[in-house]
Amino acid sequence: MITGSLKNKINSIWQDFYNENMAQTSEIVNQLTTLMFIKMLDDKQNAVEAQASIIGIEAPQSELTFKKGNYKNIEVINGTEQVKFEIPYEDLRWKNFKNLNGKDLAARIKNYVIPFIKDPNNKSVGKFADYAKKYTFGFDDKERLLTSVVDKLSDDEMNFTNTDLMGDVYEYMCGSGVSGQFRTPRHIIDMAVEMMKPQLGEKIIDPAMGTAGFIIESAKYIQEHQKNELLNVENKKKFNSEMFYGCDNDSNMARIGYMNCILHNIKNPINDKAFYTELKDSLVSDVVSLNRNYIGVQKNLKYVEKYSDPVNWEHFTQQNFLDIKKYIAPNISGDIDIESARFFDLLCYKYSATKFNKNNTFAMTAKTIYTLACYLLDNKMRISEVAAHKETLEYIKSDDFLTKTTVTNMDNIRQEIRQLIKYIEKEIIEPIISDFDDKIISNEDADDDDVDFSVTVDDFKSLEEKVIFYIKTHLDDKLVYQVNNLIKPTDNAISAFKAEVIKTAKSNDEYEGLFASDDEIVPFVRKSIGLNPDAVNKFIDLQSAKGLNDNQINYTRELLNFIANNGKFERADLLRDELNFGEIFDNVSINALIEDINSIL
Repeated sequence: MITGSLKNKINSIWQDFYNENMAQTSEIVNQLTTLMFIKMLDDKQNAVEAQASIIGIEAPQSELTFKKGNYKNIEVINGTEQVKFEIPYEDLRWKNFKNLNGKDLAARIKNYVIPFIKDPNNKSVGKFADYAKKYTFGFDDKERLLTSVVDKLSDDEMNFTNTDLMGDVYEYMCGSGVSGQFRTPRHIIDMAVEMMKPQLGEKIIDPAMGTAGFIIESAKYIQEHQKNELLNVENKKKFNSEMFYGCDNDSNMARIGYMNCILHNIKNPINDKAFYTELKDSLVSDVVSLNRNYIGVQKNLKYVEKYSDPVNWEHFTQQNFLDIKKYIAPNISGDIDIESARFFDLLCYKYSATKFNKNNTFAMTAKTIYTLACYLLDNKMRISEVAAHKETLEYIKSDDFLTKTTVTNMDNIRQEIRQLIKYIEKEIIEPIISDFDDKIISNEDADDDDVDFSVTVDDFKSLEEKVIFYIKTHLDDKLVYQVNNLIKPTDNAISAFKAEVIKTAKSNDEYEGLFASDDEIVPFVRKSIGLNPDAVNKFIDLQSAKGLNDNQINYTRELLNFIANNGKFERADLLRDELNFGEIFDNVSINALIEDINSIL
């Protein structure tokens, strides 16, 4: 919560709008938050450039909003792209136009900066253009107001690199006491998020996002409870651009919510109507596929027929929600033949039949079941219903599943596991089953067929899985030992490890599919084995002896965690949000740390 001088400055900005007869709170929020977003783009780039300078590199152009050279605004006329205007990126930066006189300031923002942030081809501003289509510049003939607001937003205390502080500023201006919008009380949001316990990899959607309070608190929960997982670059990428979906019927509120997400380091929240439509279509499909002979469906047939029609999902009300919850959801989530469960049944029957008939598709069918079990074990064990079946899932991963499972055992497994298939996402399960043949080739006894029942679980594993297993079971391998214990890897150790992998690979193509070059070997080993805690502590003790303070020591541990999660480290990685060193190190201490880290990698 903001207090003191900062609150007074915000109230002063608000008063400026009132003094110019702009008293409609929604329009004030609309104009003010857009200016805040423009300033934020420059503030964040200033911070990145300063940090890059400290560690002696040039900030990667791909990471910058304002790049080198000129920005070209393109419009399509009669199917042909034409340059509407061209301007140096530097002229679009807040720091370079904030001191212009009123008329020139208004012209620069209206004619160049606003088109820049509304350009749908401008990927450097994320998805802002999707939200800003209806935005119009609101300071025509109000140059004095614009100058005053820009001047006050340029105050050093209004530094948009401090996401916690600026998030509070933003929410204060968008709150019920200022903008007139209703906001869900924070303690209610916190309680709901705590009950839901959001996790990495899930999709979180708020169809009436407003200022995006639920999305932001969900993100904070994940950042707090899965901090180490977010040090992984791929996980962070998914967190930034694949997890959070927000919609709002009020386009201004959708834009405000989007900017609030950006201020809280959710880089690409998605206002994706296509996703909402896909979700709706999927739910309608679930209702349509309900078995009309099932007693629960018969009992609620009126509602089943109603919600089989997509029209009744439009303009969704609280009553619609209650109908779905009471009459439809129990039938969809209950013990019925939903498509994925029916598929699993068929797969299990195919397994039994191919084994009983000694059919040649036995190995393929077994591998499909094995792959599904692996996915549930690796990704869904936090779900209590899945965890309750851990023993059976582990059994499927063992050679006993191939050699000792009878037809009766298989049916018991089928009944136990079939309800867990609903936890596997469509995009995950479809590639797994794409090669599955749902036809039983023969019901005849096939004793004379040349069927290989010597297949083992190891035959199902990819080269990557086999190499990871080798790494974890051969800690004395020279390269594995060096990587695990923070000893700079030697060429001989890398060559010996490479020879072991080549012996395991079925072909040269399979090897090159895993390691396109030798440079990928050490990072792969490091990601697979991690770092020995004793070696980490030894490195930390060395840094402490060199005079690093507690905050710098904690940062060093985070950096080592990042390296373990991603397998490698480059100076440019320090520019990532999760590795912000700006307020912890000076240029001498950060560069000394980098040199020490490079000496062991």
